[in-house]
Amino acid sequence: MCKLIKIEDISKDLIKEDSYVIFGGTFDPLHDGHIDVILSLSKIFNKVLLAPTAKNPYKKNNPTSIEIRIEIIKKLLELKNIRFSLDINDKSFKVFILDFPYIYAKDLVLYCKKILKGELFWAIGEDLKDEIHSWKDWNSLNIKTILLPININLHSSDIRRKKVKVKKEVSDIIKRHSLYSKKE
Repeated sequence: MCKLIKIEDISKDLIKEDSYVIFGGTFDPLHDGHIDVILSLSKIFNKVLLAPTAKNPYKKNNPTSIEIRIEIIKKLLELKNIRFSLDINDKSFKVFILDFPYIYAKDLVLYCKKILKGELFWAIGEDLKDEIHSWKDWNSLNIKTILLPININLHSSDIRRKKVKVKKEVSDIIKRHSLYSKKE
């Protein structure tokens, strides 16, 4: 069974120096609410693994390609002056973008357990706390899961529907790839 922990209940003795937190999601596209989460997690953990899913198995529509979403993620992190790396072994960074093409979270967790030394945590929005136990084989992973408060006023779908403006550089990527022009 995975243990759910509210972010405000995390104590220093729970987080070891070699602990990692995975922040996975569709990120279609990444937005300022996600950035706030990344910044919060990087104050607690030494390594934050940002992991866009290849395809969210719980959503009907296929997301934008993982390559384009990673392009947007990189650009937004750069614009926010958040240093990141694609090389998880680079010890000079705290934030990493994983390009492992997972569909189910359990596959990413098993992959990370193979390549990383140290304890893994998973971070989710509090809105997912009741459904996480239904994720494929989730409870068998025995991973501590951090519950994050969410900004209910900001959703990726609002960006896709053009209800929310994004930075010009991100807008340019969206236009160049003709993203979000169809109705959801």
